[in-house]
Amino acid sequence: AIIALALGTSPAKAQRAAPIERNLPPVVSGQGGLSISQQDLAGGTDDTPLGIQLSGITLIGPKESLGRRSAAGIRIGAIGDINRPALEAALGPFLGQPLSRKRIGDIQAAIAKVYRAAGYPFVSVLLPPQEVTGGVLVLQVVEFRTGSVRVNGVEAGAQADLARRVRATPGDRIAAEALEEDLAWLNRYPYRSVNGVFSPGADIGLSTLTLEVTQQKPWQVFAGWSNTGTHSTGFDRYYAGFGAALLGMPESFLSYQVTGSPNFWTEPSAVGTGPDQPSYYSQAARFVVSTGPRQSLEIVPNYVATRQNAFGSTFAFDNTTLEIPVYYRTAISNFMPGLYAGDLILGASAKSAARTSYFSGENYAAASADLFELILGWSVTRADAWGTTSLDVKLLGNPGGVLGGNTAANWIDYSAGRVTDVTYVYGGGQLSRLTRLPGWFTWVSEVSGTAAGQSLPDTEQLSLGGLYATRG
Repeated sequence: AIIALALGTSPAKAQRAAPIERNLPPVVSGQGGLSISQQDLAGGTDDTPLGIQLSGITLIGPKESLGRRSAAGIRIGAIGDINRPALEAALGPFLGQPLSRKRIGDIQAAIAKVYRAAGYPFVSVLLPPQEVTGGVLVLQVVEFRTGSVRVNGVEAGAQADLARRVRATPGDRIAAEALEEDLAWLNRYPYRSVNGVFSPGADIGLSTLTLEVTQQKPWQVFAGWSNTGTHSTGFDRYYAGFGAALLGMPESFLSYQVTGSPNFWTEPSAVGTGPDQPSYYSQAARFVVSTGPRQSLEIVPNYVATRQNAFGSTFAFDNTTLEIPVYYRTAISNFMPGLYAGDLILGASAKSAARTSYFSGENYAAASADLFELILGWSVTRADAWGTTSLDVKLLGNPGGVLGGNTAANWIDYSAGRVTDVTYVYGGGQLSRLTRLPGWFTWVSEVSGTAAGQSLPDTEQLSLGGLYATRG
């Protein structure tokens, strides 16, 4: 009676489907960035009062001279385009205080902080020779602008391409957020590191940007082990892969990874044999093709096959999943200048799932289904002194159709009635934090979530517990 009941049940009902265990090639990037040094302040640490009560602060630009008359309060000259109320708010608390070398340094730092908060940290606050007996302190503010852009460390043919990928027009203000975003994109290419270094230019107020490039070999190989599998297919995972630059295509590269349970590596010829195939194996690749400054086309095909045994060795189930997502990624600032809020992601994904059920080694049932999804996403990463924090949010929708198996009938059969509608929209997100620890250690923590108003197909599910269940 038990055998008759099992044979009369659809393959999906005969097993508990687990979320797809994905093992994609790791994302590797360069380690460069923008170097912003702190200004050497003229004041120092000596807080001994100079016998003067500060009654006024006057800021002058690089082409202005010291005024003949002292004036109380805060006066701002031709120092450029900056939020003057913010400067006045930062300097106001210093009025009425006794003047000292340390207080002069604090005032310089307060001015630099206002510029830094506005996104223009390349500023010099100078203390010109003056007589401060009247209680008015005069400081000269020089905001640096781009002089020229140089590239070191690459052949002549690649210098122009790298230079055009950074927003540094001679004579323009130096926007730190724009340059940091440009360098972050340049360092997504894993086979070199790019650092942006500023040095004094030929004229006063101009600064030369030099892109210091450290080249690496244009390929890599890797292998390893993890214990991130499942109860039904075993926890041990062994993997190997490679990555390489795409020759003749600047800023473009590929990577590949094969992952398997122990019985995949000891008997690879069993792949595709049906009832004797390995417990788990997957093949995944990542193609990243640059389509211009701060934008790329990404293709991430992924194939996963599992073998699950149930009720001892009598019943077994082979599951295969093929996914081919295609993403277009662009910095938001490409179409909204001045807004450095991460990346916009547009994409589509085709997926195919198949399951074969075995009884005592004999194939007795099979089912398959497809999915076609449109994807809208947003991704942002912020760095700090201790590490990086990343947020990825996606909205996925399935219009139905497009692929032959993307129908309610196919999914009713495949899921044993659990999924009855494939026209859906759902959201997902992941918040991750990488914290640097002493030595070569890092601490990585992630929180993932999915919000849906209906039962989702197996490939879209997110379950609690287990690293494998939260990767996709």
